[in-house]
Amino acid sequence: MISGKTPSQRPSTTAETSMLIHALQKTLDANLVSPPSQKELCDMFKISRRKIMNIFQRNFGLSVSSYNRLQRMYRAEYLLKTTALTIDGIATDLGFSSPANFSTAFKAYAGVAPGKFRQAIEKNK
Repeated sequence: MISGKTPSQRPSTTAETSMLIHALQKTLDANLVSPPSQKELCDMFKISRRKIMNIFQRNFGLSVSSYNRLQRMYRAEYLLKTTALTIDGIATDLGFSSPANFSTAFKAYAGVAPGKFRQAIEKNK
């Protein structure tokens, strides 16, 4: 026993926390289109909702849903820069209900609509 606590009561180590953060990120990043809910994450990783919320807030400054939204926008930016996929195709690939919803979300993220973003990239090549 360390300082009167049983092994299950000891705080997790930095290595354990780092591994958990990596596993949570990997799970969410692999499921951008249909991410697991916080409850599903809790069940998968056997941790509380509060712990997941604290981990994301402390390490990313974001909620789980904001983290997922941001990752989708990073992926959209990458696809716009590196592929010839249409805006409709990217919207579908990233799980948006419509190209208009994707365009609105992307404009909020990047400050410009996806088509204008792609035009600017092409111009600068």
